[in-house]
Amino acid sequence: MATTQNTVIKPYVFVSYSSKDKSTNTQLIMELLHRYPKHVWIDEIHRQIGRESDAYIKKTIQEASAFCIFITKNALDSSYVQKELEWADEKKRKDPQFHLIPVMLEKVEYIGFKQNITFIDLTTPESCMRDMVKLMTLLDEITKTKTGKDVIIYIILAALIGLILLLFVCVYDTYFSEQNTALSNNTAP
Repeated sequence: MATTQNTVIKPYVFVSYSSKDKSTNTQLIMELLHRYPKHVWIDEIHRQIGRESDAYIKKTIQEASAFCIFITKNALDSSYVQKELEWADEKKRKDPQFHLIPVMLEKVEYIGFKQNITFIDLTTPESCMRDMVKLMTLLDEITKTKTGKDVIIYIILAALIGLILLLFVCVYDTYFSEQNTALSNNTAP
């Protein structure tokens, strides 16, 4: 799926949101593009001139590995987002491996997907911290990248190395402290 400036490679995630929420969604979109630059399809970046038809967008959703919708009041009021949601739901019914990822950005009443779906809740600071990790882990699995997991592994390895060094320093200090005490006791007149 090539475009004039950017290429998205499979597996990729189709991101659906209301253009009215552009300023609200910008930070999350930038984070997704930073972590998954070749695996996230966002209309304003990847849409080709002259290919904005319903058929083109539907085909793009049908070829995606996942559909991520940013749920806000504006998104729920958008007839275009609703169309995209219908196409994604249709694909999920045909392909159980297809992932539907609803990301709640505002507290709104939402009854959309026909399947039992777990929501990513980014509406409060507490849920945001918890569910951002869930979102990135899920996207790592879908896109077959290891950005989030690698960071966690590196943090764990760094902590283990730090503990080993701390243990070494403690043992070293204890050993030489005992040696110095023994030497000073032996040299006393």
